[in-house]
Amino acid sequence: MQELQNPGNPAGQYSKIGGGLILIAVFLIYMFFSLLVSSVMFVTLMFVNQNTILSFLEPMGIKLYYALLKPYLIYEFVRNLLLILFLIIVLVYFFRKKKAFVRLMTAFTAALLLLIPVDYYMVRIVFVMAHGSTIQEIIGPAVLAGIYILILIYILTSKRVKATFIN
Repeated sequence: MQELQNPGNPAGQYSKIGGGLILIAVFLIYMFFSLLVSSVMFVTLMFVNQNTILSFLEPMGIKLYYALLKPYLIYEFVRNLLLILFLIIVLVYFFRKKKAFVRLMTAFTAALLLLIPVDYYMVRIVFVMAHGSTIQEIIGPAVLAGIYILILIYILTSKRVKATFIN
């Protein structure tokens, strides 16, 4: 079978997924399983006795608004489910090396970046930390946003990405 030739890709040099794209593949697959595990966790927490949750959180100095716990868990589950479905589409386009992968990954990254402050705000409302906010609560989402942005910059500027996703 003859490979499609791209003028910026002599002799099909970048026709296979390699280089930085391997890290992108690992990241996307890790994210898929991470979202799947957290979705199972949120569903499990919806059916756990509130006293069990309280006995787990109180020693860590965390107070909880029970009235908002169920809506929060439902939000997280639905959000994760939608992200999983979107991520499956992104992965299919990635491994089929479709040109639309770049646009889908851009949209996926934008959705993740928009959800970071929403998640942070919801956690701050539902879970009240006894010691107030810490720098770790701000650094974690900021690092996550930085990783998403670096991946997006690589996808948008890489010669390998442009040469690999040509169909």
